[in-house]
Amino acid sequence: MYEQLSGGAKFGYFCAGFFLSLIGFTIIWAVNKDRSTLPEALKFGVIGAWAGVAATCVCYAVFFALGISIGMLDELGRNAYDSGSLRF
Repeated sequence: MYEQLSGGAKFGYFCAGFFLSLIGFTIIWAVNKDRSTLPEALKFGVIGAWAGVAATCVCYAVFFALGISIGMLDELGRNAYDSGSLRF
């Protein structure tokens, strides 16, 4: 008989993949190794892991863009108001 995962279990496996990645896969496998729900549980773990990778990339891109913007504004502010940079 084929068992189905509940919504809470799917969310839990997604979170295990999102936050724990490889350790999460090990936990998912250990919990479901003797059940017919293993493929579905691993599927939600993989989806969570890919979502975690995508979220990490977005965070790095945002922080990089903010850092570049702040650095450019800082340089513009220094050059505009620093009398030492207006030497001829």
